Amino acid sequence: MRAGIIAANNIRYSPYIFFYTDILKQIDIQYELIIPDRNGLDETFDSTLYTLPWNQAKPTILNYVKYSNGVRKILHKNQYDVLIVLTSINAAFLGTWLKKHYSKRYIVDIRDYTHENIYPYYLLEKEAVEYSLLNVISSQKFTTFLPKTEYHVCHNYDEKRMNEELSFQRKEGIISIGYVGGLSYVDQCSKLMRLISQDSRFSLDFYGTSKEETALKETAKEIQCERIKFYGAYLPDEKEGILKKVDILFNAYGHGIPLLDCALSNKLYDALIYRKPILTCNNTYMTEMAGPLAFPIELSDKNALNDLYNWYQSIDAITINEYAAKMIESIEKENRTTKQYIADSILSLKTGNKHGL
Repeated sequence: MRAGIIAANNIRYSPYIFFYTDILKQIDIQYELIIPDRNGLDETFDSTLYTLPWNQAKPTILNYVKYSNGVRKILHKNQYDVLIVLTSINAAFLGTWLKKHYSKRYIVDIRDYTHENIYPYYLLEKEAVEYSLLNVISSQKFTTFLPKTEYHVCHNYDEKRMNEELSFQRKEGIISIGYVGGLSYVDQCSKLMRLISQDSRFSLDFYGTSKEETALKETAKEIQCERIKFYGAYLPDEKEGILKKVDILFNAYGHGIPLLDCALSNKLYDALIYRKPILTCNNTYMTEMAGPLAFPIELSDKNALNDLYNWYQSIDAITINEYAAKMIESIEKENRTTKQYIADSILSLKTGNKHGL
């Protein structure tokens, strides 16, 4: 039995390739991978790798059309027993073809809000998830905008990361707010920088990089506050040290659209694992899931940092630690259940049983 995995970006930017390869290895299923080379990277893989071209000079939609055509040719030639389709965009572009040629033999994995507000896209996505073997999502709230069908939750949480018992430690002196990850949300960050510049009790540290880094640095240069610093890109094995050093994590990206209201950022799991308070926004699933670790901040409020400081000083360590431990246990249990369902569903194709269908 052989599986085909279809990604929507280079391996470096598609970590959930390995979530599925781990499952496939455990149940002794061979696999091959198809990716678009969106970033001009020379990448390796532990099995057969098909790398299809991507022209950054052309519109994204045209690239997806060309990519999906190339994927179909590979799928038709190789006749896989099961497919794993990463991202709803791949599912939408391939859905009609998958319905005809791989009905009930492919898994759709959705980890973000994309173009569900565009009705033709929604219909294509609907067809894809209705004729799949099963559908995986990273946030239960995605069911509010996705087509109605059955979904199984698998959080963006790596159980291998947790190797020690941690507890909340309140910082004495200047409190460090850390943006850790790919830099984005320039408007929200700019508002926070201006607040920080007026409050010596806090500092703001940016760990990571992106095309938005230049704009953020320009704002910082304009403000000229020595408590705002940029540390640039970091290696994966450096992240743990950074998270331990930061006092409060930044995840106040805004609200009012499904992308922000429903998603669960990786920073949620960072906060839970390292017992770190986290800045969020009102009316978001992040705030709900982070519970007592979350401070929903209004960055347009000039008194926001006063409120944050008072909240931070009043944090009860026992409450934080107990909540984080309970949530991690629940998340790990939900992930294990979904992993087992994925494995059983794939094996059902091998045996001919219609598990879970």
